[in-house]
Amino acid sequence: MKQSKLIPVVALLCILLLLALLFQSKWYYLTAKANLTPTERKELVNLAVEALKAKEVPVASLVIYNGKIIGRGYNTVLKDTNIGGHAEINAISDVIKNIGTQKFNSLNRDSLLLITTYEPCLMCRGAISENRIEKVAFIKEKDLGHWIKNEFKSLRYETKKHKVNETTLQDSLFYLHPAYKK
Repeated sequence: MKQSKLIPVVALLCILLLLALLFQSKWYYLTAKANLTPTERKELVNLAVEALKAKEVPVASLVIYNGKIIGRGYNTVLKDTNIGGHAEINAISDVIKNIGTQKFNSLNRDSLLLITTYEPCLMCRGAISENRIEKVAFIKEKDLGHWIKNEFKSLRYETKKHKVNETTLQDSLFYLHPAYKK
């Protein structure tokens, strides 16, 4: 790698590590608002047991809207042979199956909460973010070493990605969709 390209990569790495340390400093303990309700606890246990029956990692997740459970999920990676079958993604998908995409997108995000038994991975964080779920609560957090390792994976991705020289292909595909607006 050339010297001029190495400096931004090192700076990015330092920033990512600093962010990992900041976000894993347990500052969220200061903002915790409430414990699980008995109903939420029971639902999470039942979902985790379903995961265990399928020999899955026992992670369970709920989507709550205005205090009511509107989506449930547990890990189904092995059961469904689906790499995206994490509890959080399954809970979000369950909401969309139950009420539809349009209604889900119109929900007041201040009244929407995702509860999970284990701190979401990067993939689940992406799904949570893409679906504009701003409030997330988890029971067990991942340790700092986990997040530092993930920052290195992110850095590796950034240094290895390549853009294919077909600039018009995706735009052409977007134009085929009836909802696409230029």
